[in-house]
Amino acid sequence: MSDKKKVLIVDDEDIVRRLVARVLSENGYEAIVAENGENGIKRMSENPDMIVTDFNYKTPGMNGVLFARRVREAGYERPIIVASSKIQEIMDTYTDAFGIQNPVFNGYLSKPFRPNQLLDELARVLAEPQSQ
Repeated sequence: MSDKKKVLIVDDEDIVRRLVARVLSENGYEAIVAENGENGIKRMSENPDMIVTDFNYKTPGMNGVLFARRVREAGYERPIIVASSKIQEIMDTYTDAFGIQNPVFNGYLSKPFRPNQLLDELARVLAEPQSQ
């Protein structure tokens, strides 16, 4: 049995999925990838230790907030990080998703981000006690 932390990466851009998966793999994580929220929900059966999700998927009907809410409603209590080039706009629009009580996101990354920023945010949220 592996002691590597499993990270589900949900992003519609193939290059982003591949680069994030590579950084994670090279740093002791196991990467699970999905190209949109619907496939991300299907990959939840692999029991990820945390999720890094893009905000805007090119597929209609679901964005990163809706994906995160669906997995939270299904009982997922582990960390979820959202990544976007418009992080401030998302935080302003979806204030409850980042709120103090029952937030859907535990952290965020502003795109583009550097590998060390990704790794630092993963370490930060994994170190926090889960309050959900």
